Amino acid sequence: SCFCPTDPNGVWDASQIGACYCSTAWDMEGRPLAIFYCFAGLSAFLFMLSTIYAVIQIMMVYEMSDDAEVEMFMELLQRDAQLPGLFLFAG
Repeated sequence: SCFCPTDPNGVWDASQIGACYCSTAWDMEGRPLAIFYCFAGLSAFLFMLSTIYAVIQIMMVYEMSDDAEVEMFMELLQRDAQLPGLFLFAG
């Protein structure tokens, strides 16, 4: 059910649909709603992957005991160092 403003004569102008207040989202039913939930789920999944990869990288660096190990780890990680940022940007 929606409440739409009318003029003093009680006539509602269809071009003013953006000013209506609805208890349900009139533009988010059926296919648009499914697409919205699909992209919301994908975004949440990518953000979760970004967080997991960032935490794993932090834990791996903390496990290194000296500078030589950290430098070797960074050389191995070179191509994946920005992976959490890519997931975050994609989400």
